[in-house]
Amino acid sequence: MLAINQPKIYKTGAALVVKALKDSSVTNIFGYPGASVLALYNELADGREIVHCLCRHEQACVHAAEGYAITSGKSGIVLVTSGPGATNTVTGIANAYADSTPLVIIAGAANNSNGKVFQSVDFMSMVQPIVKKVYTPELSDNIYGIIKEAVSFSTEGKKGPVLVYLQRSVLERQFEFQEQNESNLSAEISPDIDFMELASMINTALNPVFIIGGGCRDAFYELSDFLVKTNLPAVTTLMGVGNVSAQVSSNYGMIGVNGSESANSLLSNSDLIVALGVAFSDRTICKSGMFAGGTPVININTLPYTFDNVNIVKEVNCDCVFAIKKLTEAGVKERKNFASDNVSLNTFSNLSGMETSAVLKLINNYTKTLNPIIITDVGQHQMLAAKSFEFVTPKRFLTSGGMGTMGFGLPASCGVHFAMPDDYIINITGDGSFQMNIQELATVKEYKIPVKIFVMNNGYLGMIRQMQEKFFNGKYYQSKMCNPDFMKIAEGYGIKGYRVTNISELNSLMPELFASSEPAVVDCITNGYENV
Repeated sequence: MLAINQPKIYKTGAALVVKALKDSSVTNIFGYPGASVLALYNELADGREIVHCLCRHEQACVHAAEGYAITSGKSGIVLVTSGPGATNTVTGIANAYADSTPLVIIAGAANNSNGKVFQSVDFMSMVQPIVKKVYTPELSDNIYGIIKEAVSFSTEGKKGPVLVYLQRSVLERQFEFQEQNESNLSAEISPDIDFMELASMINTALNPVFIIGGGCRDAFYELSDFLVKTNLPAVTTLMGVGNVSAQVSSNYGMIGVNGSESANSLLSNSDLIVALGVAFSDRTICKSGMFAGGTPVININTLPYTFDNVNIVKEVNCDCVFAIKKLTEAGVKERKNFASDNVSLNTFSNLSGMETSAVLKLINNYTKTLNPIIITDVGQHQMLAAKSFEFVTPKRFLTSGGMGTMGFGLPASCGVHFAMPDDYIINITGDGSFQMNIQELATVKEYKIPVKIFVMNNGYLGMIRQMQEKFFNGKYYQSKMCNPDFMKIAEGYGIKGYRVTNISELNSLMPELFASSEPAVVDCITNGYENV
């Protein structure tokens, strides 16, 4: 029988990029077009499998992709052009790298040429330290395979952003394409760890404490069940908030500089710490010297911890879900003598004025049954929100932890909507943070994103004012703000705006807000001198 030669198939580089994204189960892209990547936009326009969200700034594209990635569990895809289109993403990429959020940033690059080239900039050198890997496909490379690898690599091991830097000539050239057999290069191999020894250490400790970090994002149910069965006390970092259920009676809440007294006290009195997915940032450690007075630490994380101010006695490099499963199998015992007194994570009481904490307590109490996703910006409101809301299902709290990026919240809320379109979405922001990416109200309006935006408008950069009060004898300089009329700005974008000046007004507004499927901005005039 004669062999029949299959006709050669030719596709443009842009077509191969889009096909690889589709074949990687990508359904959403957050981007902003430009000349260098118009070939890609031309391919996207011919299909409906991938939904493109047009953000109003490239930094916002990255934050939106972060919100999508965190809540969907998939890699967030960003598409931007060359020059300023690429450089505008740097803060967002740094944020994703710091918080281990899987992204693929596809950025256009100016074509190589002699002389000065429009929008030519050494973008790769800028982002090399803040990405897992940089891909620079050339005319002879397997474009399809590179894109598929980039999507996969962003979610493997320690998750994070990767960059695909594509020249216009690569996108527009024709390539021969052949269907490729899939190969499983990332089959799980069980780590060679003695979990029986770890369980014995936990069982023999008098006052063991688990610290839950951002690396437990995908371990909510396993971790909550484990803590219920063992009755072991647990505390969280800021990035660990919401990674264990508030209904777990031994969950003491957040530690660190802005944590609760009970959580920090529990940690100080421990004789063994089990750290799950914890980065040990300075905001968690709080002070110089050995963390928790040198208490022995079992560190469970995908990568080893490299600093010297934590007394790590066991380094366990594996996935947190895997670790919890193995610790359960190894026989970690129930602590029948531990009394948790049914700790309440909402630590504020007897509040009636327009303190931010009172506003957040009211929002939490009203929306509990709605199970909303809370996205914060950065500042006092962020820390108060972390201590105010009670989460009983996974991935309900999103914030910028490692970088502390003001302007994260609004675009991240947009990305969350594309991942979870049927969920209630609440953006808690400050008057400073809101203005960092306020242009994304246009994105909210265009895509009918029903986010409720609560602006804590205290007329200050609150955390800066608080530090000036504490460390600089109350010399307030450049922390007081003259703000615009946020109601009118919202209405200018075609979004309903409200202003509340007391708790009674806010309470009366809540039924109207959450009965509507429309977006809204609520300007909350709050106390300017409240401290965290």
